Amino acid sequence: MKKLFFAFSALFALSLLQALSSAPPPNAAVELTSAWEGNNLVYKTKNNDFCDYSIMVNLASTIGFDGPSSPYTGIVGRGELKLFTLKWDGSGTGSSGFTYWTARGNIYEKPNVGFVYALPVKQGDSVRVATKEGRDYTLSFDLTNASDTVYACRGGIVCDNSLADETSKGASKYDRSDKITVYHKDGTMADYDIGKSFKSLVFPGNIVEMGDPIAVLKRTGATIKVISVGIYFLDRNKFNNTQTGSKYTGFVPVFHTTAGDMKLAPKTIYAGEITDQVATGDMSKREKERYLKAKATKK
Repeated sequence: MKKLFFAFSALFALSLLQALSSAPPPNAAVELTSAWEGNNLVYKTKNNDFCDYSIMVNLASTIGFDGPSSPYTGIVGRGELKLFTLKWDGSGTGSSGFTYWTARGNIYEKPNVGFVYALPVKQGDSVRVATKEGRDYTLSFDLTNASDTVYACRGGIVCDNSLADETSKGASKYDRSDKITVYHKDGTMADYDIGKSFKSLVFPGNIVEMGDPIAVLKRTGATIKVISVGIYFLDRNKFNNTQTGSKYTGFVPVFHTTAGDMKLAPKTIYAGEITDQVATGDMSKREKERYLKAKATKK
């Protein structure tokens, strides 16, 4: 979890703010800075990732200011934006301070836990499933009888896992180098835990569709090919409770197989398939029409 503190007064606010703003935390996903614009103290964010982040700002003092109550909670999209403004009424020293926390995800989105996902393999390939020990929402897929390519279970945007992320370990950086994370339309995320030996076919900022190839496993000898897929979302209650560790809640979704839509059972073999109904699960009516028209044109 990232935590920063800035203090400033009207007497020397400008020079101090410039100094503090020039030294953001290294490799941060989201940066928060503030600067005077006339008698207004303007807070701005910079999101270096491609996914939404939730932010909580605790203002140490708002005496002499008109603005949002503390703590302030909001959503930070890609790039730079103005978060909120404190208007100084001219009384006191015009000083304030703040701490802030961020976590990947949008606490105001409603996760679609009934969405039907595809298996992470080529259509027709078979996988054996197991629940990953210690994480009951993460499924492990044995790809021994499948190709070496991993496929997206759902469409979304690829996040930048080289950036520092909020974790239960405080300010320490969470190592996601062995994962590909895809951020979905409803604020849920999928971690594809592929291990250290893989070739990524996608990069931060790429848009992927369900069934798109995202990585190739580098198999060594007779090594069993296993990947793990975890589906989760940023939990609003956990995010607002600063005493909890992880801010995320995971769940095992419904997957589509050649045998139909179902919750996958451990130690069971399933074959992958993507129907038009499954492929268009995230699409609007207009997007579905375009998808079906494009598919008919290719025939």
